[in-house]
Amino acid sequence: MIERHCGAHYTHFLNVLQKKLEARSYLEIGVANGGSLAEVECATAIGVDVSFEFTVNVMRGKKNLHLFQTSSDSFFREEAAKKLVPDGVDFAFLDGMHAFEFLLRDFYNTEKVCNRRSVIAMHDCLPVNFEMTERLYVPSARTDQDYAGWWTGDVWKIIPILEKYRPDLVVVPVDCAPTGLVLVTNLDPQSRVIEDRYLSIVREFGPSAADSQKLDALYARIDVADANRIIEGHDHTLFFRI
Repeated sequence: MIERHCGAHYTHFLNVLQKKLEARSYLEIGVANGGSLAEVECATAIGVDVSFEFTVNVMRGKKNLHLFQTSSDSFFREEAAKKLVPDGVDFAFLDGMHAFEFLLRDFYNTEKVCNRRSVIAMHDCLPVNFEMTERLYVPSARTDQDYAGWWTGDVWKIIPILEKYRPDLVVVPVDCAPTGLVLVTNLDPQSRVIEDRYLSIVREFGPSAADSQKLDALYARIDVADANRIIEGHDHTLFFRI
């Protein structure tokens, strides 16, 4: 298990990465208080959340900002992103409901509205202990009181799912504080592999008594990239544009 992520804070990392990518458009699922959305600077930004609770100026650094106070499923069903950004969203950040089946839907729906050169970032996929992966967040019942305020749910399962069902994707786990990011590139907006198999995948990866061992096995085989090396320009692979 990872003791603690020592890379750049995820909001700073997202801000630097979208600038390096020269992203013209940005989509965020799970905006909450707007902390990460406020950091992004681009021409067109889209934010989606069932209940906005802004504590910062989310308009900063943006020419256009479109906010949708609704579920991500409803947002994608209405195809608003395709209407606002017809050439595809350049950069997306997924931080919605902390259950893997929700993130899985958000991923394949987001990929549809991206382009081949886009990057999708997903939050909370690298928990630092197993307790914070609980499906129902009950901090008072946790034994890890030092981390009781951290809740990732079981969205870490997105990594083995993409490994198995979408080997064509480039999946890069990054050590951003506090609970990691996973970046996905080489997208295929036409792919229906996960969507067509969604129900069987949910059954396959559903809650299991072996999940702790599966998470340990995942950490044993993946390489977690250094966030600071990426944003300082020592790793250029994510910035390749065709």
